[in-house]
Amino acid sequence: MVLTGISGAVEFLLEMLYGITEGTAGKWTKQIFPWFATITLLVLAANWSGLIPGNETIGIIHEYEGHGYPLKQVGPFNTIWDEGAAAEAHGEGHAESYAVIPFLRPVSTDLNFTFALAVVAVIMVQVMGFRSQGIAYLWKFWNVGGLFSKPIFGFIDFGVGLLELVSEFSKVLSFAFRLFGNLFAGAVLIFVMGSLTRVFAPAMFYLLEFFVGLIQAIVFGMLTMVFMSQATQGHGGEHHEEAHA
Repeated sequence: MVLTGISGAVEFLLEMLYGITEGTAGKWTKQIFPWFATITLLVLAANWSGLIPGNETIGIIHEYEGHGYPLKQVGPFNTIWDEGAAAEAHGEGHAESYAVIPFLRPVSTDLNFTFALAVVAVIMVQVMGFRSQGIAYLWKFWNVGGLFSKPIFGFIDFGVGLLELVSEFSKVLSFAFRLFGNLFAGAVLIFVMGSLTRVFAPAMFYLLEFFVGLIQAIVFGMLTMVFMSQATQGHGGEHHEEAHA
C-alpha cells in the first residue's frame, strides 16, 4: 500500500526524522529515534491545538478581582462586556468585574506542560549517557583525574566538568521557556490581530503560526536528539583513560 493524505505526510515526517537521527546518532539511532519522534509529534500536536477556533475565547464568565471587565445583559442568555461601565468598575468599584475562564487552552502556552516535557527530555539524555558509557558517564561532570598529574590543565578540566553539570540543569529552563515563549507570543498575536481586523490579517497570522508550531516542534525534538547523541560519545571515558595513562 502507498500511503496518501495525512498518513503519507506523517510517514514523510517520520522518515525525515529517522534520517536525521541516523546521520547524527549512528549505532544509537534505534534507541534515540523513538524519543525524538514521540517528542516531536507530541509538541507538534500541542502547538497546532492552539489554532482550533474557540481556544481561550469560549468559556465561563466568573467574577474576577483583578483587571477584569464589567458586564451588561443583552438578552436572556447573552452577556457582553460593558465598556461604558469600565471607569466605574476600576474607579468607584461599584460595578463588579468579570473575566472569561476558557474551556480550552493551547497546551504549549502552559508552562507546566513545557517544563514537564523539558524535565523528561533532560532525564532521558542522562539515561542515554549511562546506557552507552555506564558509570564512566559521571566523569563528564566530575573530572578529577588530572588535578595532581597535570595541576593547571587538570583544574581546567575539573572546572569544565562543573560547568557541564550546570548546563544540564540550564537545559530544562531553556527547553521550557523557549517553547512556552514562542507559542504564548503567537497566541497573543492571533488574539490581538483577531480583535483588530476580521478576515485577512488573522488568516495570514494563522498560517504563520502553523509553520511556527511545526518549526518549534522539530527544534525541540532535534535538540533532545542532539543532546542524547552527545551523551553517548564517550568523552568522559577517554579522559579517564588518558588520566590513568
